Amino acid sequence: MSETDERLEEAWRLLEEDGPEEALDAAGDLDEGYVATWVLRATALLDLARLDEAASACEQAEVLGGRKDPGVLWARGEIALARWDVDEADRCYASILDEEREPAALERLALVRDLQERFDEADELLAEAAAVDPELHPLPPRLDDEELDALIEQAAGSLPDELRKHLDEIPIVVEAVPPLELGRAGDPTELPPDILGLFVGASLLERSDEDPVGAVPRIYLFQRNIERACTDRDDVVEQVTITLFHEMGHYLGFDEEGVEGLGLG
Repeated sequence: MSETDERLEEAWRLLEEDGPEEALDAAGDLDEGYVATWVLRATALLDLARLDEAASACEQAEVLGGRKDPGVLWARGEIALARWDVDEADRCYASILDEEREPAALERLALVRDLQERFDEADELLAEAAAVDPELHPLPPRLDDEELDALIEQAAGSLPDELRKHLDEIPIVVEAVPPLELGRAGDPTELPPDILGLFVGASLLERSDEDPVGAVPRIYLFQRNIERACTDRDDVVEQVTITLFHEMGHYLGFDEEGVEGLGLG
């Protein structure tokens, strides 16, 4: 293994264990003639939500002849997903799978299929990933409407009193996945396609008599995203509880840091 390869390996380790800033520092003076150098930088920049810089790094990797490199395609797909460009993400993951039926790429293409509302195809891809490696890529639990309603009620009942007393004030809307128009209208660095829940509207601290008529705050739960993040029914209960807690915190007026300070979600 060359010195550059060894340093790249160390930078990837830093990315996984210590974070993207440390990985970028480690990759600062790596050989820029390596496709892998630019893939690493693109991945770290994506983790920092610096999407334009990540895309530029991918372009540099392609200039070096890495257009069909699986690492470049993966980074391109992740950037496209972050931007809610499902057609480009589809192309990237499908290109990876043309060469190897890799479980992680199968799962990411399944997310794309979900966003395209091609749910049966998404489930087929997830089943294929589970068949390759059932331990690392288990099938998500699937719940019918009645089961999910019961779990939401169970989760709501476990919330702290200060949150539960506000539940009647705000509708809980279940969608399969976030609609594309919702993602494309928002800040892509704050609204990932695999988001589990979302609070929309004015918080209790922001409400006023001048709010538009009919502008009712609401909490969205995205069922297939929640299921994909879980391995069994108990996981779904826990994840719905955490997500409800998180979004109710936003309804009460807490920002992300404030919600985390509440102790759940």
